[in-house]
Amino acid sequence: VEGGLLANLKSLADVSDVLMWDLVDERHGVCVFPDGSILTRSIDLLSVPELVEACEAGEILAFGSDEHFARWCGAATMFADALDVLGLKAKTIVIAADWAVLDTAGNPTPWSMGVRAKEANTRYAPYYQHLESLGFTVVRITDTVGDPEHKWGLAAFHFVPEVYESILAAVEDFAWPEPSVNTLPGPAADQRSSEGD
Repeated sequence: VEGGLLANLKSLADVSDVLMWDLVDERHGVCVFPDGSILTRSIDLLSVPELVEACEAGEILAFGSDEHFARWCGAATMFADALDVLGLKAKTIVIAADWAVLDTAGNPTPWSMGVRAKEANTRYAPYYQHLESLGFTVVRITDTVGDPEHKWGLAAFHFVPEVYESILAAVEDFAWPEPSVNTLPGPAADQRSSEGD
């Protein structure tokens, strides 16, 4: 399996206003193969039996473990450098939405891969802190609620519509900020004003 992320980003860099980075798929950890290659155990990978079988030949590093975090930080730092070269780092926003502890009825959200929402939020915290230390904009969404009516079912990271609206607003504010009301008019504006007096 060979990833084409950087090539895809390079082809889209000049026409992109914003790059959203969501760490939710990191929750399954990674598979480290004997040759040193690494594969993120995303939900997409876990749905392909051949890839799941291939991962059995490697070592699984659990998300939040010391070794996973150390390796991930190294990879994230290299990725940040690549984004900088492509002119995308300043356009990147990291979505740090807490996993919802409760659903709309006030019931606890289900565990995911044996992890409760509170524990997941604790595990994610240092990853977000590292990205901030690299200069990324990290938007934290803390008032999350799980949605039993979500199209993909109830999960701690499947939220009510209001959470997605908050995320959308944060992305729009980041990508297309409102002009500052304190911006002073330029010389041309001053000249037009004096000409009209």
